[in-house]
Formats: sequence, structure tokens, C-alpha cells
Amino acid sequence: MKRLLIFVLFPFFIGSPLIGQQFGLGLGYGTASSIYAELFYGTEANRFHLGVTYQFRDTKGKLVEEQLPNYGQTIDGTGSYYVAAELGFGHVFKNHVTLNGEITLASKSDYTNYVDNRFTDGGYHMIDKKQFAAGFGAHLGYIFLESFEAFAGYNTLRQFTVGIRVLIW
Repeated sequence: MKRLLIFVLFPFFIGSPLIGQQFGLGLGYGTASSIYAELFYGTEANRFHLGVTYQFRDTKGKLVEEQLPNYGQTIDGTGSYYVAAELGFGHVFKNHVTLNGEITLASKSDYTNYVDNRFTDGGYHMIDKKQFAAGFGAHLGYIFLESFEAFAGYNTLRQFTVGIRVLIW
């Protein structure tokens, strides 16, 4: 694990004095009701990306660890959500087109909503199962105005994703 961390962070700290280094931020939205944020760092031709994704949830009221006998037992739907970290690599082509690939590692939770008017939102929810999920994806982007990049792509967890990246230096 230490070697992987050193490999990932090495370009961030050692490479900054080199000519043509770039650093930036990205924000995106996935059709799986998720928001994506990333940092990227690299040269004019290659970039490393480190990102996080948060999927919005449709949970009801408070999270309850244990269902007490006097709690409502009527099920009001089920669902799942995830929180993920992404590690990616991208290439910038001479005509301002970018191609990025990414690996996604996520913690996925399956939940059940229950009806009970004593709780906020008229109910509560319980986590039924937590599991590890992995995915991958790719983005195609275009750099305009030398500091902005619009991108779109697909990730197996986020699904179709669109966003924008801003070059800070």
C-alpha cells in the first residue's frame, strides 16, 4: 500500500518544478444521481486524476441501527447508494482533445425505508447490507480557452457523466 501511495503522490510533489506542469479541478454529474469532483496534475500531455463521487440517496428520515418492536414495520421502498474514490490517467492530444480512463472503488449500501410518523420525514431507514463495489470508465474532453475543459463519458457506477475541468496553473 505504501508503494502505491508513493507512486500516486510522487508526480504531485516531485514534478512541480518541471516545465509544463499543470494542476486543476473538475466537477461533474452522473445520471445515476451522483456528483463527481476531482483534482488532476500532470504535464501538457499526461495527467493523473484523483476523484470522489457521492451518490444522492432517497433514504427516509433517520438512520436506525436496530428496529425496536414499537417502530413502524411498513416498508416504504428500498434502494442503494454509494460513495466512491477514483484514480485515473489522461492524455492530452495536440488538438486539445483529452482521453481519460479511471478505476472506481466504492462502498455501496443497500437500505430499506420504513413508515413511522414519529420520525422526521414520516419514517426511518435501515442499512440492510454494505458491500464493496468496483467500476471503471472513460471520458472524452475538449480544452477551450486554454484553461477550461468540457468532458463527457461513461462510468459503470456513475453511468453517463458530464462535467467541466478548470486548469489552475
